[in-house]
Amino acid sequence: MQLMNMRTDYQFRILQLVNTSLINLGESNIVRFARGPSEPLHGHIALTGKLDQMRVQWVSSSQGPSLVKVQPTGSSESTFRVYEGSSATYAASDMCSAPANVTGGIGFRDPGFIHDVLITDLKLSTRYSYSFGNDDGGWSPLYNFLSPDPVGPEVPVCFIAYGDMGITASPAAASTVSGIFTRMENLTEYEKHLPHKTTPEEAERKRIKQEEIARRMAEKTSIPENLKFDFILHIGDLSYARSKAYMWELWFNMIEPIATAIPYMISVGNHEFDYITGSEKDPSHGTPFRPEWGNFGSDSYGECGVPTSKRFHMPDTGHGIWWYSYDYGSAHFVVMSTEHDFTRNSTQYNWIKHDLESANRSVTPWVIINGHRAMYCSEDE
Repeated sequence: MQLMNMRTDYQFRILQLVNTSLINLGESNIVRFARGPSEPLHGHIALTGKLDQMRVQWVSSSQGPSLVKVQPTGSSESTFRVYEGSSATYAASDMCSAPANVTGGIGFRDPGFIHDVLITDLKLSTRYSYSFGNDDGGWSPLYNFLSPDPVGPEVPVCFIAYGDMGITASPAAASTVSGIFTRMENLTEYEKHLPHKTTPEEAERKRIKQEEIARRMAEKTSIPENLKFDFILHIGDLSYARSKAYMWELWFNMIEPIATAIPYMISVGNHEFDYITGSEKDPSHGTPFRPEWGNFGSDSYGECGVPTSKRFHMPDTGHGIWWYSYDYGSAHFVVMSTEHDFTRNSTQYNWIKHDLESANRSVTPWVIINGHRAMYCSEDE
């Protein structure tokens, strides 16, 4: 069983069900992680809409300072630049309704502090190495990313898009991340993180590669420099936590090797946002969108986008994580929220209309718009 640092101790117990009662037959010693709750975890980067910037976010039990060290890959350590940002958290009382606001059991758990740092003054098309954390709580391993290319009509863009992920084993979420790493020609680095079964044929291959995998995972090396993709576009339904907060921890642990290497861009799905009551706590400052022709309900189980809006910071070009746009290469990307009112003359509709009218097709001839729900559907129920 693989344990992950969730900023708390572990203990295992053997229980026996006798009639309707559970009897404790024995328990293990307390298991603690060597780096403790302050270890920087769940790192991910994101585009900001400005070509010379990159945003870095992560989680720890330490409130700060929130620091990122950056240098061009291959430079001497003396060339590190240090950027400082801020941190935030959220409580069960911030959620819109139950069960997300219920503490205890497998419901709400302390998310720690989510750190947010903006890196600026990057050279275009340049690979950078970076680490996040601070001297008191410790630093992350050294990761690397490639800064954006210039924008222009002949500049290619290559991205991976998917939605509805969660944390389930193959052939679901695990196969998604496995497929990403296969395409990145670096599957071995990720084998530690995949909850899949090993066939006898795989056993010998893994034995041969064991030393290499152990070395690379101990270093937590990020994806190699010959990366073929510019960013990930996750089109809604991220962790499927739905009030079970530990699932955010598991999901971020799963995507971290990818999300620390290439920008992880998101849009909001029904399982992050949809709710019925508690609109006064809605972080998008809206009201539930429930048109009569839709199946909009309480699919976030009361989360109403609170964890998502705290854990992700997308380009500040629209309305937070809910809708925004950015240019990359030869394309203009528009992210909409299918969970908010997008009908004619709504706030979102007017923003999309203005954004599309403002797109410079001579610079970005491609316009790509995405939202979680399908535009067309053959189902009538």
